Amino acid sequence: MISRVETKYDGRVQGVGFRMRVLDISAGYQVCGRVRNASDASVRLLAEGTPQELQAFLTDIRQTLARNIVDEKSEWTEIEAAEFEDFKIAEDLIVR
Repeated sequence: MISRVETKYDGRVQGVGFRMRVLDISAGYQVCGRVRNASDASVRLLAEGTPQELQAFLTDIRQTLARNIVDEKSEWTEIEAAEFEDFKIAEDLIVR
């Protein structure tokens, strides 16, 4: 089973290395996807993997970057096949 989670992080998350830290954290998990800055000053994460890996990944992000995160909202979906082959920082405002 492959799941996808889309998470919006609000707080002090832009201009502080947040996306780079998420990228570093992703190396410890079997997840694929993108992380990007959004125009509303939030950071958006789109990640795919098993539900267990994704939950552990999100927990690690939350614990590691707790001082930066004021609010976090996630939406989970099940998918048939992964869209991404790796995890990286998106260069634009379009995640997919």
